[in-house]
Amino acid sequence: MSQYLKAFNAAWEAGDYQSVKRLLREMLREKGISIADIAKRHGVAYSGLYKALGEQGNPTLKRF
Repeated sequence: MSQYLKAFNAAWEAGDYQSVKRLLREMLREKGISIADIAKRHGVAYSGLYKALGEQGNPTLKRF
């Protein structure tokens, strides 16, 4: 997991949000956590979160 965190932090610092998204999806997949689980746990709309984290998504810092 630490390799993901290092890569995630580097991508975040560089403003490479496509890599941030990809790494976040990989970390969640590795832990067996779905986007639906995150949405339910944090009381946000699944569709908005899925849209932001999906392959074609364009997340903003505010959404993260």
